[in-house]
Order: sequence, then C-alpha cells, then structure tokens
Amino acid sequence: MTNPMYPPSDDFAANALISNEKYTEMYARSVSDPVSFWAEQGKILDWMEPYTQVKKTCFDFGRVDI
Repeated sequence: MTNPMYPPSDDFAANALISNEKYTEMYARSVSDPVSFWAEQGKILDWMEPYTQVKKTCFDFGRVDI
C-alpha cells in the first residue's frame, strides 16, 4: 500500500503559523539538542506547576524508563 502525500493549498500554507523552512530548522534543533529545544518550547506554555526537569530517560539494560 502506498502512502500518498497531499500538499497543502497555497492559501492554507500562506496562513500557517510557521513556514516549511522554519519547521525544518526547528525539527533539526529538536533532534540535535532536544533538552535545550524542549526547555525553550516548554516556556511558551502556561503550567499549573512549573516543570523541574525537561527530559528523564534511562536505557540501561533491565531498567528502561521514559
């Protein structure tokens, strides 16, 4: 089965909050430095209680925790 892609209309893309170029840049930052990227993004949201840790993961054998 193929996975067809349907590009957005020009009108829809013109009204988007970010451009494809900005999305690509943000995605690259999220992959290369996820802790800093998500710490920055987390500051945009209003929290009932501020978060104290951006990322907590462990991939040790027998102790995987995400």
